Amino acid sequence: MGRIEESPVGEEFDLLVVGGGITGVAVARDAALRGLAVVLLERGDLASGTSSATSRLIHGGYRYLAEYDFSLVRESLQERAILHRLAPHLVRSIEFILPTGEGSESHWKAEAGLTFYDLLAFGRGFARHRSVDTAALHLLEPGLSRKGSSGGIVYFDAETDDARLVVETALGASGAGARVCTHAEVTGIERAKRGWSIGFRQKGEERRLGARVVVLAAGVWSDRLLASALGRGGERVLPSAGSHVSISRHRLPIDHAVVLTHPADGRKFFALPRGATTVLGTTERTTTENPDEVFATAEEVDYLLAGARSFFPSIVLTREDVLLTTCGVRPLGAPAGAEAPGSVSREHRIDELEPGLFVLIGGKLTTHRKMAEDLLDRISKRAEKLGLRPLRPCRTAGTNLPGGQGAASGPEAERGRAEELHRGSTLDFDSALRLVRIYGGRAMQIASKLRDFPGLGERLDPGLPHLAVEIEVSFEEELAETLADAVVRRLRLLDVGPDAAKRAIETATAVAAKRNGWTEARTVSERAGLDREIERMMRFRRRDASVPCGD
Repeated sequence: MGRIEESPVGEEFDLLVVGGGITGVAVARDAALRGLAVVLLERGDLASGTSSATSRLIHGGYRYLAEYDFSLVRESLQERAILHRLAPHLVRSIEFILPTGEGSESHWKAEAGLTFYDLLAFGRGFARHRSVDTAALHLLEPGLSRKGSSGGIVYFDAETDDARLVVETALGASGAGARVCTHAEVTGIERAKRGWSIGFRQKGEERRLGARVVVLAAGVWSDRLLASALGRGGERVLPSAGSHVSISRHRLPIDHAVVLTHPADGRKFFALPRGATTVLGTTERTTTENPDEVFATAEEVDYLLAGARSFFPSIVLTREDVLLTTCGVRPLGAPAGAEAPGSVSREHRIDELEPGLFVLIGGKLTTHRKMAEDLLDRISKRAEKLGLRPLRPCRTAGTNLPGGQGAASGPEAERGRAEELHRGSTLDFDSALRLVRIYGGRAMQIASKLRDFPGLGERLDPGLPHLAVEIEVSFEEELAETLADAVVRRLRLLDVGPDAAKRAIETATAVAAKRNGWTEARTVSERAGLDREIERMMRFRRRDASVPCGD
């Protein structure tokens, strides 16, 4: 597995996947494990769109019970268990608190809903919920409002690192034989004698390849891609933008994920502890804006801060407390009527526009593996007509992601593995623990690089656990092509906020430039590309940030 050194120019494949988000890489992995010759083309970086701007949760979706979408909740809970087993270093159980009483759900309703939630998840490795009274609730989270409180419910779901989940799934696809090509933009899709001829642009050159089957897994870019590459109109996707804000955990100190109900509209959102920050989100609004240009608006920031203040009344949060924002656009399946995005089902949909040309729409991060399985099962049933040899059965539910093989599962096991790594290397314990938690079973192999290159064991910033070796691994093994690819989506350095990450970014830039042999001009260009991504995360501070992105 690793980078694609040579582009697949002029080659013929069984299946082409367009899109390097979680859906696309899941399709590529499933198809490759079934024995198909697979190529994936992504115009930017892996997870450079919606897949790195989620709430980073692998969950059943408690709120969907209120919409009677029981099949989606059951499927999501099943997938949660599978992903936790396949990648315990990336999908880990966390406690959620659902306050009850005034301004939230009634205690009996929440108790009934989460009892059913647990029944749907029965036997799938997560603890059952428990009720707590008001006193116990405020021992768990002292900052929560006591006004009208009737206590709360503690239940369990899972968190992940969405971008790293995409990267590891892509590595799994590559390890199974798929060709994963990033920064390769599809420019045309045409009928050919044996399927499809695909034009794409990479490194400034126009190239072509062939495939018997094409799968568009481009999310909110699908309609634009169909129009530009195939000349097909129509609206298959309802773009729904969702924003998050990150603030210092010192300003909003919480130890659990908290489910909040916004006083303005009754919509649920989360307060999530994430390292040194607390993340609030998400919002939901339709948008007609170019997905490449969408950003969190000032109104969305104010909405989330106001919602948090209503549950944590002793903490005065303002825009100045916001370290950064993220905004992703969900590719909901366009409904027949004019529905609000919050009421549109998160079920996925498979459209076959022509024989051998599929579009995969909708779904959610949690169900990406099942989405790919459903699509490949459908292709398998028609393999002969599509010119494909018989496919193997789906293997993704039983095949670990690369870091999942041999990964420690649970905090105690992770600390034990980190202690072993610490004793057997020059790494301090915190840095060893980071490698174990981020790379799972790959941590030992990554640490072994330090024997020949001990300088790679240095931290990028003495105050942060990120290591220089992670920059090396990003480019050598994880398909990073640019500085932003490594800093934003492999190391997740910006999670601490752009200001806190400044020193680490400077060091990371120097390490990447030396490793890749970049000229001074190239290094300046790479840094400018990273700065543009950071600017979008902070754009809500601009005067024009209040202009709505859609209706």
